[in-house]
Amino acid sequence: MSGGVDSSYAAWKLREEGHHVEGFTFVAYEGSDTGPACRAAEYLGIPHHVVDLKGAFEERVITPFVDLYLKGYTPNPCVLCNRFIKGGVFLRTLLDDLGFEALATGHYARKIRRAGGWTLGEPEDQGKSQSYFLSLMEPKALERILFPLEGIRKGDVKRIMDSLLPGLFRRERESFEICFVKEAKYYTFLRRRLGKRGDPGEFVDREGNVLGRHTGFFKYTLGQRRGLGISLGEHRSYVVDLDPQTGRVVLGREEDLFTESFPVGPINWLVSPPAEGLEVMTRYRGERVPVRSLENREGRLWVHLQRPAKLVAPGQLAAFLEGGEFVGGGLVSRKVEDVPSFGIEYKP
Repeated sequence: MSGGVDSSYAAWKLREEGHHVEGFTFVAYEGSDTGPACRAAEYLGIPHHVVDLKGAFEERVITPFVDLYLKGYTPNPCVLCNRFIKGGVFLRTLLDDLGFEALATGHYARKIRRAGGWTLGEPEDQGKSQSYFLSLMEPKALERILFPLEGIRKGDVKRIMDSLLPGLFRRERESFEICFVKEAKYYTFLRRRLGKRGDPGEFVDREGNVLGRHTGFFKYTLGQRRGLGISLGEHRSYVVDLDPQTGRVVLGREEDLFTESFPVGPINWLVSPPAEGLEVMTRYRGERVPVRSLENREGRLWVHLQRPAKLVAPGQLAAFLEGGEFVGGGLVSRKVEDVPSFGIEYKP
């Protein structure tokens, strides 16, 4: 339980269905506020517990987040948290150590039973869908997780909870920020963690010609065009690559952001991969691009697309779909180095 309206609704719904429900909140970092979850559980009349996972969260989420930026990646910490914390150590604590049967969350996602396992489908409220972020979860973890919000829209969740607990969620806002970054700018957090490793460097074009200076390459992400202060003639300039070895930020045109193939780390298949009809999403709410083939090339897995895709950023999640269902996921790698492990060992 986060203390928000979604996880509170999930707890209420399961209790109304006759399940024995207890609320659990994990502490992920110093300064985590468990008060809202405690109050929500008290209002709902269910026991509430706090689990300290600061060590695991630092090791599995925060440190990889920082390290990947140093390697020129644009990591998504929510994906790592879902895999290693919510679907990992937190789930194991509840099931193995405390004897619960399942973990329910406030995600807007749908589980679909298939021969040989579960896939992830879109919930009733597709505008709030979080299935993309969950496709890196281990199949055995997904089997034991429930999504009580799969068949309801956000507006109805708010209406029901406001009628049950008037005023408790009135000030709640939608959050799209990184939970453990409290600074106004995420790169202020990175600067504090990186120290001298975040020194200034050069803006260059794709041919290596120096265009100017920047104040730290980790401030920039693939596709960025604001705040560069450099134009390429009559064309807008975009960040098209980052060179962690030299600290250079490579600028190019918008067309340079499209690619027809990219490498990924090992794919976490939720079910057996389909022989055909595979699609891939490489960013949240991004387009679904048909996959032409998956190729093992010199020990690396490459995804070849039927048409170019825009903004395939290293470190982001490539989620694979078949027939509209998420069937697996892998993390996009860089083309200029070996695929990093991301601290993950995938099982077939």
